[in-house]
Amino acid sequence: MKTVTYREYPGADLDLSLTVPKDGELVVDITDLWRIKPLKVTGNIDIQDGGKLTIVQVDFGNFDIDLDVRVTLKEKSEFYYHLAALATATDRKIYTADVVHVGKESKSRTSMFGVCMDESHMEFLGSSDIKRGAAKTWTRQEGKIVNLSSKAKGVVSPALLIGEEDVFASHGATMGSVPDDDIFYLMSRGLDLDTAKRLIMVGYLKPVALMLENPKVKDEAIGLLEKEI
Repeated sequence: MKTVTYREYPGADLDLSLTVPKDGELVVDITDLWRIKPLKVTGNIDIQDGGKLTIVQVDFGNFDIDLDVRVTLKEKSEFYYHLAALATATDRKIYTADVVHVGKESKSRTSMFGVCMDESHMEFLGSSDIKRGAAKTWTRQEGKIVNLSSKAKGVVSPALLIGEEDVFASHGATMGSVPDDDIFYLMSRGLDLDTAKRLIMVGYLKPVALMLENPKVKDEAIGLLEKEI
């Protein structure tokens, strides 16, 4: 297995275009914990027969981002995208991941989790497109944005495009403020409102940070989160 790490990427544009060879396995870590400059991420990704690609992205910096990637899966290939994003101040963070299944028995899962604060804006977009002939494909889309401010805005809009009958395809989308029951439970244990909200924020984002392959980067991300409590 090969690992590629983009840590505090310095440029304004990041091209993720790549090909995962037949039966190859690649993990890509993308972390921007202190970034303040805007970032645009694009890419056309091709996963050959039996190949596997996992992208783990952690964005906690105070910056705007526009991510738009397209992934094509061949026979028995796999793609996993895990995102944890925190938006503060007037950040505008938009993530679009389109997955196209053209081969039989291919598999994909996109999981996006975000927290919005202040007057920030966040969008989780993308589609899973299963082409005719891609039988026995499995795909799942998950998106969840929690607003910790009444002025923050979030959009979660997954889409399934199914052109084959013998497949499993599902999606889940959640957006809104922190559930009152969760807040009440934590405050009943002696926490003030602000600390309770921040603890919930850590609970949403930390599981993805723990998926980072690079130990040093993982520790940095988790340490930054835990300082918020």
